[in-house]
Amino acid sequence: MRVFGWLDRLTLRLFLAQGADVATFLGFYLLVGPSVHAEKNPLILALMALGGLAAVGVFKMLITLIVIYRYRRATTTTIRHRWFVPVRTVAISAATASGIVGAGFNLGAIISSRMAG
Repeated sequence: MRVFGWLDRLTLRLFLAQGADVATFLGFYLLVGPSVHAEKNPLILALMALGGLAAVGVFKMLITLIVIYRYRRATTTTIRHRWFVPVRTVAISAATASGIVGAGFNLGAIISSRMAG
C-alpha cells in the first residue's frame, strides 16, 4: 500500500524516523548548544565542520531519500535472489530503529540539559 504515491509503510516509517532524528539533533544544537552532551561521532563532526548544522540535516535526509529511491527501484526490477527482500526489509527496519533511537537520545539530551540549567 502506497501512502504518498512514492512511499509505502516501510519507507514512510524510515523517512519519519530519520526526520525526527534530524529535527531533534538540530533542536538540541539550537536550544542547548554544544555542552556535556556534545556530538562524538567523527563523521557528524566532520560534516558540521564542513557545512555546519545544515550539512548534517541535509546529508542524513539525502541518504534516506537515496535509500528510498533504491528501494523503489528494486521493487520494479526482477529480483534474482530469494534472500534479497528479507535482508532489505531488515536493513531498512534497522535504519528506522536507528532514527528512533537517535531521536530519543537527542530528546533525552535536550531534557537533561534543560533540567540541569
